[in-house]
Amino acid sequence: MMTIGQNLTQPEGKTLEIEKITGQPGHQPLSLNEQNVLIGDYPKILDFQNLGLTYDDEIYISDSELVECIYLPAFTFIDVVIENLPNLREIHSDEDGPTWLACRNLPKLNTIIVDGSLRWLSVDGAALLQTIDVGKCEHLGYLSVRNAPSLSQVNVEQCRLLPQIDDLSAEHQIQLGVTQQIEAIQSRSKRDSTLYERMTFTDIELVLANISCGEVLLKKQFPQSRGASNSTDESLCDYGYRLLDPGEGVYTGGTGESYCYAFEVTSQGTAQDEDVVSIDYAVGIHEPEDAIGEALSWAASDLALSRDRAPSNDQVLSFINLLLNDPTAAPTCWIRTDDVALRLALAGNPLMPSGALDVLAMDKSSKIRLAVAENPAATVEVRRTLLHELAADVDPEVRLRVAKSAVTAIVDMTALAKDRNVKVLCAVAENPIISSGLRASVLEILSKSDDPSGLLLVAKSPDAPAAVSAFSDLLQCSDQNVIIAIAGNIGMPESERLAALKVLAASEDFNAKWSVASNELTPPPVLDSLAKETNRRLLEAVAKNPATPVLTLQYLAKNNEWSVRCCVAENPSTPPLVLLLLAKDKDDSWGEYIRKSVAGNPAAPVAAFEILVGDNDWQTRASIAGNPAAPKAILELLARDEKYSVRENVAKNPESSIGALEILAKDKNNNLRMYVARHPASSSDILTMLAHDSYDAVRRDVATNKATPDSVLKVLSKEAETQVREAAERSQNRVDS
Repeated sequence: MMTIGQNLTQPEGKTLEIEKITGQPGHQPLSLNEQNVLIGDYPKILDFQNLGLTYDDEIYISDSELVECIYLPAFTFIDVVIENLPNLREIHSDEDGPTWLACRNLPKLNTIIVDGSLRWLSVDGAALLQTIDVGKCEHLGYLSVRNAPSLSQVNVEQCRLLPQIDDLSAEHQIQLGVTQQIEAIQSRSKRDSTLYERMTFTDIELVLANISCGEVLLKKQFPQSRGASNSTDESLCDYGYRLLDPGEGVYTGGTGESYCYAFEVTSQGTAQDEDVVSIDYAVGIHEPEDAIGEALSWAASDLALSRDRAPSNDQVLSFINLLLNDPTAAPTCWIRTDDVALRLALAGNPLMPSGALDVLAMDKSSKIRLAVAENPAATVEVRRTLLHELAADVDPEVRLRVAKSAVTAIVDMTALAKDRNVKVLCAVAENPIISSGLRASVLEILSKSDDPSGLLLVAKSPDAPAAVSAFSDLLQCSDQNVIIAIAGNIGMPESERLAALKVLAASEDFNAKWSVASNELTPPPVLDSLAKETNRRLLEAVAKNPATPVLTLQYLAKNNEWSVRCCVAENPSTPPLVLLLLAKDKDDSWGEYIRKSVAGNPAAPVAAFEILVGDNDWQTRASIAGNPAAPKAILELLARDEKYSVRENVAKNPESSIGALEILAKDKNNNLRMYVARHPASSSDILTMLAHDSYDAVRRDVATNKATPDSVLKVLSKEAETQVREAAERSQNRVDS
């Protein structure tokens, strides 16, 4: 590999140094403007490792006659556009460099060398370009080269996801050896429709094609499955993935994450006598292999596999391959497979014929018989018989599963309530379906056991007071966690909790003291005594406790530990005057955290909000913005804050005023307008305005808002955009009903 700048002319015996452009008279330092365009005086060698810029996801490098070499180090930009640099000769990038790279109108460009994480590369207008080396970019899925007549060397030897070079003739690709390199790496393909690490695009597409074919067969075998819209749905469901264009968004529910690929589910249909293909589902993914996982998830859904017993992706794919080998096989034939995981999945399938489940009910594996017992498609008689047998199974894990099962209503749990295994007894006690009398008897048994887990369950149970005859024995337990649980159990009589606190208060154990310090039942004198301790975590627990006396909170508000003062600032029982004092905390290192805590406290006085609204720390302002107790005038002021997170909290605040929402309804950020469109306090005027928003998701959220006028819903129900139209129709139906 060439070193940076090796083609550039330099004096003999000297190494080429990166030009320093900051601090020189007449030079403008490089920076990024609001459009992420690099502005300022470019050096001859543009090395981003030495520029000290605050990096964003994307950058545009353009319009400079000076720059001759660009170096993009790791972890800088995701999306890079390099264009209109008439003297640029070399582009280099390290591992974990950009994901997308576009090179346009670079007439003297000679060399492109990129390692690592590149997924998308486009070159257009590089008349002198000779070398493209992306041989180590195994994730590269798209490479386009236009108007590069001098290209003589291309390395793509490890690009396992690259099918070809777009916009370059087949003859030219053969001459450059590209075709041979691609064929060489694709020759590693297994072509057996199995999953493995670092799959080639050949195998990825083969597996997706097989899953798509299997989908059709699955819908015929299980016409009422979750994936099929109805029993007569004959549309072809096709799974695929594609590399996104730079900056292209995929709707993912507002996660804000950037993706390289999209996984899509498409279906064929007809509209006005024309064949059409529609995208039924799309989601962002990071690797094309992830598309297989998504597709198998859909296939498992069509197979109606029990989620808690779902087989692995390999096993689902194996099942699909089995189905493809014999498309006419009935579901009853599939249960003969030797694959235990697949039999287990089929046993839990509510769409399996009862005859097939009868066969599986005799399976040698008790776990498969248990799956049948929990399957609503099995007959009640089969399920009752199996549960009765399995409740006495030698495997405690099986008995444990029966004890946890939601279908125990059809079987007598009396035997399990006398089980010798403590885990099974605990599961019986925690099963919400059993009778209160049976639960009480189990808790009584557990209270007399020596097992810490059983005693702990009793101590935590809200039903324990009515079930356990003597708590004095529990208070003698050597496991202090049991006593801590009694003290924290709000279902316990106050006398029992106070007795537990008394035991814990006499302990020197930190956890015991902490449980006392954080318990709201702890008497004020005990809390005041604990406030004199030196352990920071104990002081924090006292400072957070709403039961801590006012005088004790005033004392702790002056503590030297910033975290203790921070806990006082969070406590809703802290007096307003103390909160006002903490709002002025000027601790150089930690004061912002204390002020932020005051800003989020619903008990903070108006005077504290008035001080903090001008705080330099944006997180403090954001805490005010999210506080339902903040004055409406202050929320309207923060609705214009320069920081997005502050405005976001105003938009989400349930007590935001109409005035604040009106300001945010005109915000340039799409997400903020979405929050306003969802807000229950948004007025008819705001919702009517947002119904004409250019962003689809905003109009969709207007359609889901219960306050949206019927006249607006009527307009939105005629939208061309599917998600908007369907949301409006659902809202109209809700109103009509």
